Amino acid sequence: MKRLIPLVLTLLLLTLVACGDVQYISNDYHFQINFPEDMAVFSPIETKQDDPRLKEYGVNYEDLKSFGTEDGLFYAVGQSDGVREEITVTVTETEFAQELWHLQEGDTTSINEFEALITESFTSSDYVVLSKGILQQKDACCVFLNVATGAVDGVDLIYMATVYNGLHYAVTYQTSVATSPDDRQEIYKIFETFYMTEKVANPNEEPKDDTVAKAILAIVLILIVAALVVLVIRLLLVRKPKQTADVEEYTPLFQDSLTKKTKDKK
Repeated sequence: MKRLIPLVLTLLLLTLVACGDVQYISNDYHFQINFPEDMAVFSPIETKQDDPRLKEYGVNYEDLKSFGTEDGLFYAVGQSDGVREEITVTVTETEFAQELWHLQEGDTTSINEFEALITESFTSSDYVVLSKGILQQKDACCVFLNVATGAVDGVDLIYMATVYNGLHYAVTYQTSVATSPDDRQEIYKIFETFYMTEKVANPNEEPKDDTVAKAILAIVLILIVAALVVLVIRLLLVRKPKQTADVEEYTPLFQDSLTKKTKDKK
């Protein structure tokens, strides 16, 4: 897996009072996501070492910086009644993502292959994938997994990933307790706020050469024009002798005296 050198992120925070969420937008990686307002959200690049929230939420500054070098963009933490929740967002450059570019534009085989790759990444760590599915987000197709890490009896990790603009995007939720079906429905609502904001063309894709198509179209138009010209000429040639014959054979029913005298002289 190739590491993606983090860019200097421009983050835009918008407080959404109606639903109690805070929206985070990455202009560099073209996505947005909402986190519950009771979660502390850290950026490995923008968070300062003296940020008081680090101590409040038990976040080690060096671990946060290390998370950034491992393609991490956002690290959100929530804690209540002894239960700790964490949500991370990572963007990674992989060979598979570079080749596929957009997961939604891939066929069923590509989606299944992507699902198998991320499933294997968990099972190889002795995690158990209990269920999985597909989530359609506007023009992005996401694969999500419900995972049991073994720390508790049940699902304590939910993972969602997609390939977009040649990059592997992943949102991971993990908690210190097993989640119930109702808990997971609430967590899915966070995942559903993840949107891609801009589609980038694949620079490695060969541009479609329409020179041949244009040449064929030009030839067809020339042939059509030529055929019309020939047809008009043929119609004119056929019509002219017919007009002459009509004149020669025509005998007027009415003949005045001048016409009659002329014929008598002949």
